[in-house]
Amino acid sequence: EFGERLVSALVPMLGGGVAGCYVFDENAGRLHRIAGYGLHAGAASAATFAVGEGLVGECVRERRRMTLANLPPGYLQIGSGLGSAAPAQTVALPLLSKDAPLGVVEVAGFRAFDGHQTTLLDEVVPVVAMSLEILQSNLATQQLLAQTQEQARRLEQQTEELTQSQEELLSQKEELVAQQEELTAQRERLRETEQFFRSVLELAP
Repeated sequence: EFGERLVSALVPMLGGGVAGCYVFDENAGRLHRIAGYGLHAGAASAATFAVGEGLVGECVRERRRMTLANLPPGYLQIGSGLGSAAPAQTVALPLLSKDAPLGVVEVAGFRAFDGHQTTLLDEVVPVVAMSLEILQSNLATQQLLAQTQEQARRLEQQTEELTQSQEELLSQKEELVAQQEELTAQRERLRETEQFFRSVLELAP
């Protein structure tokens, strides 16, 4: 949603074209496209990039703006319901946090970006990077909270199971005590019966 809102707002401000927003997965060392604007169906094959791969991957490795101008006709198509044409320029801009890569925004248009549009990009990109960093931090916090809640739930379940087991053991112990008391009472009655019969035998002539 963050990426879709970004490209949907950015491309019209630059006079139209196509765009892609990529997020960097540090563990995998790859960039994954999370949003696109006006991309041709064939662009689905370039949904991920390794560091140094293609313009997007090179942008992450170099940590700087990468620009391609005078693009060949088959490089990329900007299409609409009425037709399509190749862009004149494509620009990849790194989203950085203290020189650590967060992602890349790539934008292509029919004309090379003028000074006003370039300034706009220079001003927007740091804000986008900061917003993305905050969003990722919030998501990480939510995931950690969810994990903590799940651990607490499991601990509570284990505690309940342990309590139930303790109650069952206590109940079994009480049953054993009751059985022992019953056996003791039976032995006492048996002893009394034996004494009675002995007394009777002693009195017999």
